[in-house]
Amino acid sequence: MPSTSTTPRSALSVHDRLLDIAYDVTWSWHELLQRPFAMLNPARWEYTNHSPIETLNGTNSARVNAAAEDKNFLKILETAERHLGNIRKQSRWFKTKVKGKDQHVRVAYYCSEFAIHESMQQYSGGLGVLAGDHLKSSEDLGIPITGVGLLYKHGYYRQQFTPEGRTKVVYPKYNFDNYPIEETKTHIECPIGNRTVKARVWKLMLGATPIYLLDTDLKENRPQDRLLTEGLYKGEPDLRMKQQVLLGVGGARALKKLKLGITVHHLNEGHAAFAGFERIAQCVEGGSTLQEAIQHIQRTTVFTTHTPVPAGHDRYEAKAATQVMRTVLQRCGIASRQFADLGRVQPGDSSEHICMTVYALRLSDFVNGVAQLHGKVTREMWKDVYDVE
Repeated sequence: MPSTSTTPRSALSVHDRLLDIAYDVTWSWHELLQRPFAMLNPARWEYTNHSPIETLNGTNSARVNAAAEDKNFLKILETAERHLGNIRKQSRWFKTKVKGKDQHVRVAYYCSEFAIHESMQQYSGGLGVLAGDHLKSSEDLGIPITGVGLLYKHGYYRQQFTPEGRTKVVYPKYNFDNYPIEETKTHIECPIGNRTVKARVWKLMLGATPIYLLDTDLKENRPQDRLLTEGLYKGEPDLRMKQQVLLGVGGARALKKLKLGITVHHLNEGHAAFAGFERIAQCVEGGSTLQEAIQHIQRTTVFTTHTPVPAGHDRYEAKAATQVMRTVLQRCGIASRQFADLGRVQPGDSSEHICMTVYALRLSDFVNGVAQLHGKVTREMWKDVYDVE
């Protein structure tokens, strides 16, 4: 655990001073903050893909004590601490430039993957890189944004070459003691089909910007439910759909329980589209009519779509999707046919699978792509969805 900022630096050990830097993941995009760890144990630093905590955990106390007596090392450490202190104190764009009611904006940013740093491989590619960059940029600008995702035991798979020159898939198991994450002591219950799945909520801090990550690897869950956060983008459709219930429904529940005052929900790709239905249910339980609830969710939801080919959008059998969402739909007062039609390009076509992107499009008033050309391609891809509105 990191030290408290109220403790005088002179009273802290070098170990604790390094932990203070390590648990503020600002180091992931400020090279000055990485230097003390690289100097402490260069071999371990390279071996761990530049992980501050894993480097520190893998360095014996004799080496740490020697570093505490090394004037050159202390100079590097003090420079890093000063740099981090300046970052924490600097004026931010949001606070100085944003006025009026916009000052109260609080954004939740849902994504199935976040590429924060190579030592935390909770991502597979571009979607995660964009998500990580958005949060880092928001932190630099002081924009009040909160990431929402899942904490995977092995992340995405990796590939290695065999002696014969073939590739093999490797699923590494990550030790979360080496991650700069903290337990929030918050747990949520997420209904998935006829079961209730429990998840604990972890927090990763990028300066003042948090990412909350759900983890179902708990003893009280059934073995199949513990696997919901085993890995990213599992191939089995049923497991993948249940992961997306956890991300959307579970993520929305976690935000409510944490009482963060979120005003805008941003879905980065359609994986978290089920969040809209959990939020509708919360509005209905608060006294809104179904139509009022849907309109409120649309007004307060932003959707970014990424994939410019039809095959890249998740589709599921309507019956299976209705089953895993049954408890949430009952709370909403949405019938199974209405739910299925909301996720179909052609409502009423019972042969068509539901599509997560269609749900996100229909429950968001603000939709964007990732580039001008992508926007043009996407409008053509989904023109039938807009035509039926």
